[in-house]
Amino acid sequence: MDPISGKDYVDAKVGELRAEHRADLAEIKSMIESKLDNIPTTRTFLGGLAGAVVIIVSLILAVLAYAAERTDAGVGIGATLQRVQASADATSAAVRDLSNAEGRAGALSAASTPFTGANPAKP
Repeated sequence: MDPISGKDYVDAKVGELRAEHRADLAEIKSMIESKLDNIPTTRTFLGGLAGAVVIIVSLILAVLAYAAERTDAGVGIGATLQRVQASADATSAAVRDLSNAEGRAGALSAASTPFTGANPAKP
């Protein structure tokens, strides 16, 4: 084998390998670029983040509005219960005053007799 021809052979093989590697690297580079094209940009990411913040704030406001409505309803019921209690107190005071004015203790004892279910008018 001639030293020059051996060197030419090795150079040819090295050249083939370099060409293959360049082709492989070009293919890998195009795959990486296509993957990078699919990655969202900073603007897209910030837009999604802003949308998420808007949704979270909306949910918090909805919960607070619901809680405020429930609290207002509770306050309204409290006022109604106070009026009912005042009316009940006034009624019981009026009944007590009537009982005291008539001076009949028997009326109260008859009213406090428990109901037995029997009708004394029927045999």
